[in-house]
Amino acid sequence: EQMLRLQRVAYRVIWVNPLKVSPGYAPLARGMAAAMPFIDDFVEGHSLEALRELTAVIARESQEPSKTRKVVSHA
Repeated sequence: EQMLRLQRVAYRVIWVNPLKVSPGYAPLARGMAAAMPFIDDFVEGHSLEALRELTAVIARESQEPSKTRKVVSHA
């Protein structure tokens, strides 16, 4: 419910997860799995270099939200 609300008010949803860099990591926890359809960019956050890459993701302000993003009616 909260991710749906966030999606409605945000142009893009960028999720930073330091665990993403771990070999074999998959967003399988119930909460993370539920959030994934609402996330446009799922990026690493484990190092300074990863945060630099995050700034590049944020800088792509003209990028449209992900085509795989769950489509939600705003009615």
